[in-house]
Amino acid sequence: MDSDSLLVENLTGRGWRFVIRDLRTEAGGTAIAPKPHALRLLAVLDVLFRYACAPFSSARLAPRPDGPLTPFDSPRGETCRSGAGLTERKSLIFGQHLVSVIKSDYNWLRLKFSVGQTPRFKATHPYRAEGGTVTPTRIGFVNESLRQRHWIAAILMGAALALISCATDAPSKSKLIAIWDASDETSVDRIDHRSWQNTLDRYLRVHNSGIHRFDYAALKASAKDTTGLADYLAYLQSLDPRDYSRAEQKAYWINLYNALTVQVVLEAYPVDSIRDISDSFFSGLISPGPWDDMIAHVAGLDLSLNDIEHGILRPIYRDNRIHYGANCASLGCPNLLPTAFTGANTETLLDSGARDYVNHPRGVAFIDDDSIVISSIYDWYVEDFGGTEEGAIKHLIQYADQELAERLRGFEGTVEYEYDWGLNQP
Repeated sequence: MDSDSLLVENLTGRGWRFVIRDLRTEAGGTAIAPKPHALRLLAVLDVLFRYACAPFSSARLAPRPDGPLTPFDSPRGETCRSGAGLTERKSLIFGQHLVSVIKSDYNWLRLKFSVGQTPRFKATHPYRAEGGTVTPTRIGFVNESLRQRHWIAAILMGAALALISCATDAPSKSKLIAIWDASDETSVDRIDHRSWQNTLDRYLRVHNSGIHRFDYAALKASAKDTTGLADYLAYLQSLDPRDYSRAEQKAYWINLYNALTVQVVLEAYPVDSIRDISDSFFSGLISPGPWDDMIAHVAGLDLSLNDIEHGILRPIYRDNRIHYGANCASLGCPNLLPTAFTGANTETLLDSGARDYVNHPRGVAFIDDDSIVISSIYDWYVEDFGGTEEGAIKHLIQYADQELAERLRGFEGTVEYEYDWGLNQP
């Protein structure tokens, strides 16, 4: 049994079965596997809720002479009679507010639940009288416990949710890793990218939707080509890019980023989205996806995908077309191009990638004359596009075909942002 299945089993056993069920069900009623980052979140919430809401141990309670614990009504019309039922009840109280949040890709700012409110269990008889002495039932103990402990739990939950909100909603900033800001402009050496070109030729599919697809399943089924990809990455990581010219480095870093991304997806495949992949529990919880995982080792230094994109490519080259070259294995991303980057063709390929993306609906699409939807790339990385929405529009005009450019020049309406994190598979 894999780790996610074990987590589902444990959470279900602790009373989160209704939440797990809702996470398994899409709006159309289709059963799906819960997302790994949602399960991690649920595990953290389970710890917090058990701290806030767990009943006192049975050893501290006098056994009930009349058998089962006092029942209380479930909001779903069931009657819970056990300690596990208490956990189930609390998961329902919180879960009904959290499921929509978990299923909407960490849209924490829309959280509609106030953690400052005390969850109270609705008991028929929270206290009982025996021999002239009033003693609380287990339900009564829970309510008394909540009165004393919910503020601490509220603070912990608020801090945890705030941390996750900040980490997942904030885009990665461009910040130079200074050690890589060096080159040898006298060098005429060239880096060999033919192996990567071979991988692209065999497994990249030009789709009639205009969104290129990569056949991860076919590559994973080929031991020879999987080894070829690993050998290419080993070759790139054996080099010190600072020994080459800036132009050669630019192609090197883009190809390394794209080949690493394919390898990351390949190792986890089958998977629905790259955001479901992470080597670390905590980095995966705080920031869904593999971008902060250290997956490369170049010139004695460990590197993540974020290091390559936001610590090297963006700050060194200051070229917003980088976003059309570095591919994140998603349908909303600019296409993984069918030609490997080289020192000679990089500028041409980036221009081509920019035009293809801007003139595709996932780049910019008019809803009507007063409303457009553009890629979230222009929101997340607005600093690369003039720092304002107007600057992003000007960038779109620069690469738009004539008809689209004319509409954009006269546009004064509302701008919305959208991005599809679905995997770019056939």
